[in-house]
Amino acid sequence: MTENFWDVNPNVLSITDFKKFYDSDTSKNKNKSSKIMWAIAALEDLHSENPYRHLIYEDKLKVIQEDILKKEYKLEDYQELIAVYKKFCMSEIDLMISTYKKRLEDRISLLQSYEYTIENAKLLDELLIKTNQLYIEYNKLIEIAEKERVIETKNKGGGLESISEEGII
Repeated sequence: MTENFWDVNPNVLSITDFKKFYDSDTSKNKNKSSKIMWAIAALEDLHSENPYRHLIYEDKLKVIQEDILKKEYKLEDYQELIAVYKKFCMSEIDLMISTYKKRLEDRISLLQSYEYTIENAKLLDELLIKTNQLYIEYNKLIEIAEKERVIETKNKGGGLESISEEGII
């Protein structure tokens, strides 16, 4: 993340809220807003290049704060920009995966908060089994998203896939 976010992603400046944020940045080379945007991307982006994508949300917030923003800025001060990023920069399936992941994290926290007793063993076992089923569905969503990304990358130039690329031959 040594490159300037705005130089790497000039297309996001067509989004009004990002453009306002960019224009309001008086730092040299727009470095402040660039650093914040890289932090937002690291927080929300699910692409395989993002080293933070597997962390649970709370840990991700903490690590990104330490690794990218240091003590200079607080990510929680940019909730509106995070919402704009989600709306304009994430695909529908990535939003679904993100929501699913957060709910699974909440579910695991809930399960971990209960002591395993004779009285609640059956309920906890059912929750664990259902949680496993939900993880299977979650992983299917991730597979679909990865396949979509591969197709999107192949066709970035607007060309049609060959029949071998489509898997016909």
